[in-house]
Amino acid sequence: MANVREGAPARIPADIKHASDRKAFARRLFAQPGRAPDVVLMQEVLGSAARMAAVLNAHPRAGRTGARYAVAAAPRILRTPGVCDGRRNGSFTVVRDSAILVNRATVRSVRQSGNIRTWGRWGPAAHSRVGRSGFGCSEHPWLRIIVQQPGARARAALVASAHVAPVGISMKNHAMARIRKQLDAQRRKGTGELVVAGGDLNLNRCLQPLRTPEQWRCSVREGHRAFLDSGYRDAVRTLNRGGRTGVTGVERRIDFIYAKAKVTSSWFDRCYQAFFAESNPCRPSQKVFARNAKFLKCQARSLNVGRPGASCPANLFRRYYSDHPIQLATLH
Repeated sequence: MANVREGAPARIPADIKHASDRKAFARRLFAQPGRAPDVVLMQEVLGSAARMAAVLNAHPRAGRTGARYAVAAAPRILRTPGVCDGRRNGSFTVVRDSAILVNRATVRSVRQSGNIRTWGRWGPAAHSRVGRSGFGCSEHPWLRIIVQQPGARARAALVASAHVAPVGISMKNHAMARIRKQLDAQRRKGTGELVVAGGDLNLNRCLQPLRTPEQWRCSVREGHRAFLDSGYRDAVRTLNRGGRTGVTGVERRIDFIYAKAKVTSSWFDRCYQAFFAESNPCRPSQKVFARNAKFLKCQARSLNVGRPGASCPANLFRRYYSDHPIQLATLH
């Protein structure tokens, strides 16, 4: 799961055109141990979800394992009247920049699909496209799928790819609570169905500034509490709370995988943006970006130019994939 910054309401043409960051994402994802993912939840892929699937399919590990990714829930943007978390006057913009990719080798069927809508607000860069001074409707797709690994029994799973609009803490808390409520309303209780909500929630866990490292214990924000109080597990934090792979001591953690399932393994790319860690256990060879200033220069080259330059040499440019770290979880 990752926000790959490959197409959001604010358009950046150079980023859509060049593929180096998409290839970097695939390399980083497939470099991790374990089987090829059954499901890949992505955010900010307006206009590029199919390209992301093609890059994953072109990776050698996909070929070796027989993985074949397809877009099962695609992004969209539209103007519409009607309902978004309650009826709205006039027309409004609906933004679904999230996608769900499934591995056709292990996801045997998609039984049902839908979306959850939450009201929110985007920043000034998106106002010209969203309108209403940035107020609009986020749409979060979900699928009911059947997953079957070789030699294992088939399992049903309800999966959602969420991207909460980035402005307004109270609106984000409300949006997260609504996603949890609506997803649970779709769950078939008593069937052993896995339920997963993964994505960019644009809200850190603890009631503290975004640039303050996550604490071991803290007052948890209402939106996150909505999931935890309903039996969801924070898949990364469950197995990676402390130590060299832990989330404590890391700033700006706003991407989450919440699951009603047993978490048997999980990982997040702590060493990618190593400068966010208060005390950094990553070895020098593991750090992709050790300093924020260098990261920002490479991000600017990737988004606006599409090729390396003096401010971001080729060896670093090749490793940039997004401003959000990848997260992985194996669930049963």
